[in-house]
Amino acid sequence: MELDEPSNQIPVFRPTFDQFKDFKSYVSYIESRGAHKIGLAKIVPPAEWVPRKCGYNTIENFKIKTPISQRVEGKEGIYTQYNIQTKALYLREFEKLANSKNYQTPLHKDYAELERKYWKNLTFNPAIYAADISGTLTDSDQPYWNINKLGSILDDLKDECKLTIEGVNTAYLYFGMWKASFAWHTEDMDLYSINYLHFGKPKSWYVVPPEHGKRLERLAGGFFPNNTRECPAFLRHKMTIISPRILNKYSIPFFKGVQEAGEIMITFPYSYHAGYNHGFNCAESTNFATERWIDFGKIASHCMCRPDMVKINMEIFVKKYQPEQFDKWKSSLWLKRRANSNQSLNFNDFLKLRYNPVMIELITKVIKNSTSTISAHTDISLVKLSMVKVLELIESIDKPYAQILKSNTNEPNSICPTFKPYLDENLINEIKNQETIETNRVESTFYPHCSICFLFKHSKINPNEAMTPKKTINSEILIPEICFLKNASEQSFDELFGKKIDCLLECKACKLMVHQNCYFGSLHGADIHGGGGVEGRSSWLCDKCIWLVGKNRPEPTCCLCLQKTGALKQCEDKNKWVHVTCSIATTGVSFKDPKTRSGATFNELQKNSPCQYCSDALGFTVKCDISDCDNCFHVTCALKQTHDKCVFDQNDWPKLTTALCSHHAYLSNECCLAKKQIAYQIGCQVKYDNKLYRVLDFVEQIFYQVDFGDGTYSNDMLPEDILDFSGVPTPGSIVNVKWDDNSVYTSTFLGVNQTYSYSLKEENGGEVVKKLHKELQPVVQENEMPKRQTAKSKRLPPTRIKRYSKKAKVEYDTVGQTHDDPPSLTIQDLLK
Repeated sequence: MELDEPSNQIPVFRPTFDQFKDFKSYVSYIESRGAHKIGLAKIVPPAEWVPRKCGYNTIENFKIKTPISQRVEGKEGIYTQYNIQTKALYLREFEKLANSKNYQTPLHKDYAELERKYWKNLTFNPAIYAADISGTLTDSDQPYWNINKLGSILDDLKDECKLTIEGVNTAYLYFGMWKASFAWHTEDMDLYSINYLHFGKPKSWYVVPPEHGKRLERLAGGFFPNNTRECPAFLRHKMTIISPRILNKYSIPFFKGVQEAGEIMITFPYSYHAGYNHGFNCAESTNFATERWIDFGKIASHCMCRPDMVKINMEIFVKKYQPEQFDKWKSSLWLKRRANSNQSLNFNDFLKLRYNPVMIELITKVIKNSTSTISAHTDISLVKLSMVKVLELIESIDKPYAQILKSNTNEPNSICPTFKPYLDENLINEIKNQETIETNRVESTFYPHCSICFLFKHSKINPNEAMTPKKTINSEILIPEICFLKNASEQSFDELFGKKIDCLLECKACKLMVHQNCYFGSLHGADIHGGGGVEGRSSWLCDKCIWLVGKNRPEPTCCLCLQKTGALKQCEDKNKWVHVTCSIATTGVSFKDPKTRSGATFNELQKNSPCQYCSDALGFTVKCDISDCDNCFHVTCALKQTHDKCVFDQNDWPKLTTALCSHHAYLSNECCLAKKQIAYQIGCQVKYDNKLYRVLDFVEQIFYQVDFGDGTYSNDMLPEDILDFSGVPTPGSIVNVKWDDNSVYTSTFLGVNQTYSYSLKEENGGEVVKKLHKELQPVVQENEMPKRQTAKSKRLPPTRIKRYSKKAKVEYDTVGQTHDDPPSLTIQDLLK
């Protein structure tokens, strides 16, 4: 029987014992009542069902080998949770800790008050959580709803493939305390899950219905653009916590409920859920599947950046339960991969999104009647085509009709604002400054040609990079919209996500080139002089030049960096101006109206040391994000450097921009030659020399890469091997290297190679050995889907291996031998 619940509460079911006996049938029943549309359901088992007859007094000596401390960072309802492994505990010690003064549940009169205290104190005093412990507390002879053997179709992995996946088709135990949390996630492979609370304090749950899961993914991606770039399925990392207040703000439906001891929670395929524990408790959980899940499993997203993520080959399920679809599904896999690699819209779909049927018919007619080659390119990708490009193409065919389109201000998606009268040429010539023009042209030299996007492009410029012809009128935007918003929790859902490509505007006076979106944001609220369309863009003037033209005024400077060039905007204090780039990179600066990038305000600006480049203490400098580094620099000064470059890059909430000085620029992934490796986690199995080992511990290690210029190189140089060089050399620098034979060789510094050193123990016993990441191989299950292949590294010429093959200063495979470890650099310890 389903209980009447408030509109935002999950459904609750109270089966009779006869109903409860058939697990599969009862799951089908609650789905018939619509529980799967909510995504989460609570089941109150009948009193006759006792999962553990002997009680729980005998488990106090249970050992928790890898409890985790949950450090939470963030603000305004958007947080990142870091799980840090702590020392092993016995359950009696964990219970004592959970009930101690520092960790006990606060006083509260009801669950609503406790919920408010949870979100208010989430970032303080990290909770300890004993999660993902393989085992069960349910009696093995319990025939009904035995979490360790539910008898679902997921057992086919055990029966037919002899494949056991801990926590997926076996049970996991969870021991919680107050504030111990589980972040927003769906189950591995979007499976069902069952969670039984054996004893202790309650557990609060939130769930987003499956039909709104994509909206939650998009919201999280907007707040964490860096995570999205590195792993589109980053929510599977279980690190992202978003409060219900934020979900309400962005109109994402959600439901919530409280699970008491002795109650069962069922989550359904592709339902995002999160929650927290009210105090010391114990839960048991596993995954299961029904035939309805198979269609979800076929399209489940996969995290490709972590080796321990669960991936199940769906072939055995489709072949057994959907035999009539097997051949078609198998043959479609290749086509789906092909489609996923090119998700951009074709030309016709692009028009449908932006024009009404009458407009589409007219545009199609123009194109078909043209002798232009445009008609042969109906599959132009959206990445290469913006609305401005559409107008440009039409204008090249039928200029009068293009003017009609551009003057149609009633079209809601029109890109062209009302045109302003062009300003007098003589007045414009009076304010032209050749030095300013030259500086602005430099910043627009490389793709995407935007002076504001240059903030993130500067450190990635390759001296050999070819310049894209600047006749291009649209290009990719590198600055995520959230970097302009700063206080994103106050914005609407649509405002959180900006354009991916946009047209470029070039100031007629100072030759500043910017994206229309980067400089003006929302088009309807912007005061764009000269228009922003195909014809008007060459007659556009930036805000600074409009302020100067026809008036005898001194040229304004940025109040943060004191420079006159670049994309300047007037502050809320009309006597001050600020660069858009400086406002993005400087903490404490925000736009009063971020939608139009206007009215910059200053809140608690911190005065830092003088700029390391110009030595000027005026204005406001940006400090390197490395905690023990005191280097400071003006944003504009840093962007002028061609050597010893600083790095500005997008980051995740709440610090949306990362700034690294030239000495620490190598810590940015973009500056490393190789993508940062993902460490094998403590306790996992790895293979070395055809033997199985278990990871006991690991540390991060930084090596340098150098090229000797004769076809050989080394990628495991230690920092002390580089002579006469303070800090980290700039890639391309000529350095002297001391070799093992005490000879000094001249070489070119290439970059940084980040890796890990592991302490390993052989599975059948034996001594502890140390190995580097590149020497190990992951242990892959027989039925696991194949992982992406990585590119092979360059081989050294055989004749030179003997001379130039680098010998490690530390013997990693030596046991029991004492030595001085080389200075290692742990990035996590350095970053704030």
